[in-house]
Amino acid sequence: MIDPVLMRQAVFYLGLSELVEGRLAASPLYRYAVAGLDASWRWVESHDVSADALANLFTTENGDGVAAGLAVETDRELTAAWGCSALAVAYTAFAAYSSEGKTRGQIREDIGLVADDANRLAFISYFRTLIPLEKVLERYDAGLDAAMAGEIKRSAVRDHVFAVLHTSAPDIPGWPAGLPRVNGKSE
Repeated sequence: MIDPVLMRQAVFYLGLSELVEGRLAASPLYRYAVAGLDASWRWVESHDVSADALANLFTTENGDGVAAGLAVETDRELTAAWGCSALAVAYTAFAAYSSEGKTRGQIREDIGLVADDANRLAFISYFRTLIPLEKVLERYDAGLDAAMAGEIKRSAVRDHVFAVLHTSAPDIPGWPAGLPRVNGKSE
């Protein structure tokens, strides 16, 4: 059974990661972010991805996965974008393990740690490095409850998070005019 609190937190992280994932496009490791976030959304929408598969998209024994980008990046803003993406994938894996009936003691330690308060704060810190605006977080969080009431679809959450950013953009110091717009498009 899927815990609605864990599902909501996974969707919260994944939705905000939609805003920052594109910053990683120039990285040779970008494919890990795309694969991890896409699989995480598939789990949210249809539960057709296993927790083990999500955990391996976070990181493998070989050091591949979304966490690899976080481990090697030296630029502060890119580190923050990798951090958001990595924690979103790891938290979704944690929610998936929980839905499979596994407890923290039965899952990989790196995935189990993501549910700690320190990692929740780390996600918000990474996000604030990129988009330093409380209003975005508050507006997104408030509207997420309505989105969670029905069928959860990546496109609906993505539309919501970009709409929130768009309406908040004038409040962000130094935010370029016209970037981003609803659905990630510029005017």
